[in-house]
Amino acid sequence: MKKKQLRKIVLFSFILTALMLSPILPTSRVFALTPTDIFDAEFDTQVEVLMSAAKVKSLALGVINGTEEFYATGYGEQSGTDIVYYITSISSIVAATALLQLMDDGLFDINDPVNDYLPWILRNPYYPSTPLTIHDILSERAGIAISDEILEAMNVDLVPFPDFLYETLNENGSYYSVDSWLDLEPGTVRKGAFIFYDLAAYLVEVISGQPYEQYVTNNIFTPLGMTNTEFTYTNYTLSQLAKQYIWNSTSSVNEEQSFYDYVGLGSAGILSTVGDLSKFLIVHMNNGVYDSVRILEESTVQLMHTNVDGNNALFWNNNVLNAGYHGFSWGPWIGAQYMLTKANIGVIVFTNQGLWEEGYAGKTNDLVEYIINTAEELIPLTPTPTDEGSFGFIAIPLMLGFLGTALLFIRKRNK
Repeated sequence: MKKKQLRKIVLFSFILTALMLSPILPTSRVFALTPTDIFDAEFDTQVEVLMSAAKVKSLALGVINGTEEFYATGYGEQSGTDIVYYITSISSIVAATALLQLMDDGLFDINDPVNDYLPWILRNPYYPSTPLTIHDILSERAGIAISDEILEAMNVDLVPFPDFLYETLNENGSYYSVDSWLDLEPGTVRKGAFIFYDLAAYLVEVISGQPYEQYVTNNIFTPLGMTNTEFTYTNYTLSQLAKQYIWNSTSSVNEEQSFYDYVGLGSAGILSTVGDLSKFLIVHMNNGVYDSVRILEESTVQLMHTNVDGNNALFWNNNVLNAGYHGFSWGPWIGAQYMLTKANIGVIVFTNQGLWEEGYAGKTNDLVEYIINTAEELIPLTPTPTDEGSFGFIAIPLMLGFLGTALLFIRKRNK
C-alpha cells in the first residue's frame, strides 16, 4: 500500500504542477490581428491626412510576417504596389550584405586592412600608421567626413563610381583634402558618412573581380527573385517609376524632379518596389534565408546586426526612430524611405517627397510613425524572455513542495 500510495501522490503532484504552470509555458507565435483588421478605412484616411501635411504625393507600404510579405498597399497619385522608388540609403544594407557574402566565401577576414585589397592607399592622415580595416569601414569608424562642397563639385564634374573614391580619399586625388578626415583614431569612434557605403561597394568589386552591379544582381537580386530591382532608371518605363518631388514653400508647389542615376552605387544607387525589398528584408529577419535560399550565414547576420557603437551595427541601426526598430531609414532627399523590423514584423515605407524644407521632415516622421505604430498591433503574442527563463525557477520549488507534502502525509499515515 505504501508504494501504491506514493505513486498516486507523486503522479498527482506532477499533474497539479503542470496545470499550475501551463499559463507560463512558452507558446507558439499567435497573431492577435490580421492586416485587414488594422489597415482599415480609418487608417487609410489618417495616412492621407498625414501625407497631405508632409506634402507627400505617393506612398507604398509593405508588411512582412517574418517569412513573407502578407500585406501591401499604396496611396496618393501613384498608388500601385508595383511602383518603383529610389530606395536611397537603404542601398547601403545591400552593399554590406554583398561584402559580407564574400567574407562567408572565405575571401577576406573582417579585420583585414583595406589596403590589402584596394589598388591605392587609404589612410587617415591624422593616424597614418594605423591601418583601416574592413570592419572600420562597415562600422563607419575610420574618421572620414567628406564635405558637402566636395560632393557638389564631384556631382558637377560627373566623376563616376568608383573613380570618385580615389579622387577624394587618396592623397593624390584631385579632390583630396585633409579636411575630409577627422582626428579620430580608426576603430574607436563612429562618424557616419555616405562614402563608407560606396567604399563597401567598391570592396565588393575588387575582392570579387566583378562590377558591383553585376555581383549584386547575380548573388542577391536574382536568387531572391527581385525582378523589379535595378541600378538604372532607364531599365523601367516612366509609368513604372514613382515621380520625384521637392516641395517649394515659397511658391507652395511640389516641383517635379528629373530622374537620374546616382553615382554612389553603395549609398543610393538602387531602385526597387516594396514587394522586392520585402524579400531582402526577410533575409535579415530570418537569419540569412529567404524561401530556402541562403544569402548570408546565420552567424554573419548576427555579426552585422550586433551593436558596435551605441545603437549602430554594421550599416544597420538597432533603434530607428528611437522606437526599438531595427534596419535603416533615410530622409530627407528625393524620398524618405524606411526598412524596419521589430519582433516578427517587418515594415517597408517608400515616399517620393524630398524634404528639404524645414519642418517637413518631422511631418514625414509623423506619417511613418503612425504607420509603424499601427503595424505593431500585428506583433505576435509571445511570452517575454524573462517569463520563459523563469520557468525552471518556478517549476522546481513547486515540484519539491508537492513531493515533500506527499512524504509527510505518508509518514503520518504510517505512525
